[in-house]
Amino acid sequence: MIMRTSKKNISPPIPVYLGATPFVIFAFAWVKSPLDISFAASKHLVDYVTDQTGFNGAKLKEYNAAMQQADTLDVY
Repeated sequence: MIMRTSKKNISPPIPVYLGATPFVIFAFAWVKSPLDISFAASKHLVDYVTDQTGFNGAKLKEYNAAMQQADTLDVY
């Protein structure tokens, strides 16, 4: 069965985005905070966001090697 899709753009009005923005910022900070604490406890060389958005295999190996050398890899 072929379904037709609407060509009309169904996007929420701008006030919906503006109203949701503070909630999203709060939610992100709420999730990020314990991750940063965990990364700091493991003596990770960078914070959570930097680690997750780095996309550099050599750097990831460097971070893991530093934690392994500090014997904190299990905390991570």
